[in-house]
Amino acid sequence: MAVSPAILEEYRGVPARLYEERKITREQLTALIAAIAAFVAEAHVVEPKSRLSICRDPMDNHVLECCLAARADVLLTGDLDLLEMDTQIVGRDVPGLRIHSPRSFLGVP
Repeated sequence: MAVSPAILEEYRGVPARLYEERKITREQLTALIAAIAAFVAEAHVVEPKSRLSICRDPMDNHVLECCLAARADVLLTGDLDLLEMDTQIVGRDVPGLRIHSPRSFLGVP
């Protein structure tokens, strides 16, 4: 498990934003913050050295940069912009990386 400073920054802001936008309840906010804290406590922080510009959503490139720096072989995400990327492009810029939804990774239909 790896995170980058850019991902940590996203983790700091997203839960509060979701709560403010009324997309999650206070209980869900508390659970989300606890889950993020548990994940980050076990994660290795990497400093990406390369900039990528391969995702159709430029805001998601930092995730791929983290994967490259961590030499990750799997990215679990629910983000369609990442999930629908061309595997040849991903393989060229982030060698060995496979992108899965949590459901597909677990083999859940």
